[in-house]
Amino acid sequence: MDRKEMEQTVRRALGHAAKMVEEQDRLRMLRDQLENIKVGGGMGEGHGGGGVSDKVAGEAARREEIRQEMSACEKQIQRHWKECFRVHRLLFDVLPEDERRLVMLRCGQGLSWTQIVFKCKYSRAQCFRKYRRAMDKIGKHWEEVTASQAVRKKKKP
Repeated sequence: MDRKEMEQTVRRALGHAAKMVEEQDRLRMLRDQLENIKVGGGMGEGHGGGGVSDKVAGEAARREEIRQEMSACEKQIQRHWKECFRVHRLLFDVLPEDERRLVMLRCGQGLSWTQIVFKCKYSRAQCFRKYRRAMDKIGKHWEEVTASQAVRKKKKP
């Protein structure tokens, strides 16, 4: 895997954090919707036949829809969390703090090199060198992990 592909992979993986926040916001919204559904009607409602029971049945159906959406949302949050954890663990295991910070700023937050230079207080050339070194380390580690997984798969009957 070349450096460009590695960058895209790291960006996608770090993007799970943003997606997880979106799903958490969606989950909060669904919980609010669920709390705001009023069950039943008063005695004065539904002067026609069956109006109240139709309304209650509709509200119950909507509650069930919201609960299913919440369940799906919670599964997505879990999936994003696992991916974030896996990538962050990789970054913490493989990279020293300065290189990890550059990767997080560039791939995780999508900052420009000018912004990164300003935040890190390194020269532009230092940023490029450290970032390139970090991506090479990640790529090497990735290849080692992939190779060891392939060996394990071959050993399984």
